[in-house]
This record gives sequence, C-alpha cells and structure tokens, in this order.
Amino acid sequence: MKCYIDAGNTRIKWQIGPKAVMQSLAWSEWDVGLDLWVDRLNTRAQGKPVVDRFIIASVVPPARQTQLAETITQHFPHVPVQWIQSRARCCGIQFAYPDMTQFGVDRFCALVAARRRYPRQAVIVINAGTAVTVDYLRTDGVHEGGVIMPSMAAMAAGLNQLAPNLA
Repeated sequence: MKCYIDAGNTRIKWQIGPKAVMQSLAWSEWDVGLDLWVDRLNTRAQGKPVVDRFIIASVVPPARQTQLAETITQHFPHVPVQWIQSRARCCGIQFAYPDMTQFGVDRFCALVAARRRYPRQAVIVINAGTAVTVDYLRTDGVHEGGVIMPSMAAMAAGLNQLAPNLA
C-alpha cells in the first residue's frame, strides 16, 4: 500500500491505502518529533510492512524536508519515495501561475483533487492551514488564479508580535 504524506508547516498528515482518501487521515505535530511520527505510522499499519511507496507533498523548508527524507530512509530503507511537484499542466488543468516552483504543492494537489472529483465543473478551492488559499478553476480546466492570506491564528500571532500590549 502507499503512504500519502502531506508535510505542512504545522503538522505532518498521512494516510495509508491504495489511494489518498481523506476519511482515514492521521496526523502529528512536527514538534513531537519524527520518531514519534514513525511510531504512529507503524501503529496505523498494525506492525505489518504494508507501505510499499511514500508519496509526499511538502511545503516545508528544505532542512525539514531533508529531515523527513532521512527519517523515512532510516526506518523504511527499501521503500521508494516520490515527491510531488507543482507542474504548469497536469491532470487536465492549465495553471495560471508564472513560476510553478513558487506555487505551493498543497494548492496544486487540492486543485487536482477538485478537478478529479468535479470534472468539467467550475470550482473554487479553499485550503485552510497555516495560510488560507482560495483558487478558481474554470469548467475547461484553466486555473484563473487565486489568493493566499494568513490564517486567523497567523494573523493573531503577527498582531501579538507587532503590538503585544493590545488588550
């Protein structure tokens, strides 16, 4: 089975199965450490070597991404790892972004999933994590663009940092 990993800025989320299905998602805070994540992953697998491939979407900085890759290699040395990257054309979608290396893979995956779930329909995709993104996809698969903004928690933290004496 495949292990789908969403390596976000705050949490690492994963799901084991033949395809990514959000209903059985498990997660862990990054701060608890990757060894605990491996323990939780092994618990989800019930001690059986069920993972035959890791598929990872990561928005974390390179150092944390390297840490994740090293942990997987250490604990699952013979299991291949596939890192998803944003592409200008994929799965019937033409992305309207000048530099796809700057387009978050979380947004990319959300738009691909929306296109698969609602083919030939216009969709607005809202992704709410450390940041909130809103993207529009036309019925013909053209991505018209979107916006990115801080989440409520990020706004509160920023305001508290800039103006700590606000009541």
